[in-house]
Amino acid sequence: MLCTAVAGAFESRTSAQSADPAIIVLDPAGVSSLSMGGSAGVRLPGSGVHVNSSSPMAVHLAGSSILEAQYLNITTTSVPDVSHFIGVLNTERPALADPLLALVEPVPGAPVQTATVIVTVETTLTLNPGFYPGGINVRGNLLMNPGVYILDGDFSANSQARINGEGVVVFLRGAANLDFSSDNMTFQLSPPSAGPYQGIGIFQQRGNTATSSLAVSASSRPQGTIYMPSSQLNITASGTIASVARFVVNRLNVTGSGSFTVIVCGTPDFNGDGDFGTDADIEAFFACLGGNCCATCFAGGPDFNGDGDFGTDADIESFFRVLAGGAC
Repeated sequence: MLCTAVAGAFESRTSAQSADPAIIVLDPAGVSSLSMGGSAGVRLPGSGVHVNSSSPMAVHLAGSSILEAQYLNITTTSVPDVSHFIGVLNTERPALADPLLALVEPVPGAPVQTATVIVTVETTLTLNPGFYPGGINVRGNLLMNPGVYILDGDFSANSQARINGEGVVVFLRGAANLDFSSDNMTFQLSPPSAGPYQGIGIFQQRGNTATSSLAVSASSRPQGTIYMPSSQLNITASGTIASVARFVVNRLNVTGSGSFTVIVCGTPDFNGDGDFGTDADIEAFFACLGGNCCATCFAGGPDFNGDGDFGTDADIESFFRVLAGGAC
């Protein structure tokens, strides 16, 4: 069955699908695997959501929350709270396999510091990548140099925390979680643009079921892929936020009063033929700008940077940045 849900009204429609949804919820059978509440809004102008759960109550959209996406794929026949969804609802879809299952978990070396790293109020600390068995607790300013940070303890922060870094991957082992629940903190980490963890921001170890929390706001914007295949991610949104990110999680709960836009950028394989950054991809991109998008081309079409505006100078600039190996 294929239908469109706009403010609760249905009509038949065919949907252009992205092969890689911006949000994938892996939980195979749980109730409320994807849930939203309060007045939170989640927008995915260039992509969609896929929910694997076979429960008839797999998706729970409550309060005055709104999920707006190109499509919502579910494995069951309906969504009880469909009036909170704007986009194309695709029912009875097969479950998606974990797209990052082949991603190798980093192996720790000798600890940089065994005890918990504590960044105290009104102090600044610069960390290098490595193994931190006690985790990291931030109450001041933390600068993270590029590389992989392996934590056996929690990565936590309070309202006074300021966390910045480029080319950073955080790997949460054992029962370690992400506890960024204050919307007053600053969280500005970008993932690596090359290497085995290209595009990965947070990686919670497979089998680690500890629930993680992330407040998103104007000063706290996740970037890259948040990969938590065995755990639940709780997002609290405040204000109006846009971020280039993807979420592959076991369960996802979004609350708050903010509007969170997930921007999905295209890839160098614009024409979808499996070859990246070829002349054919460039030709396909400019053909799409001219209104002639191929059937296998990037699902966002000429909106390469996923900001909801189609065929702009910003889209062209993003395309060539990504083609050169940079960020969107």
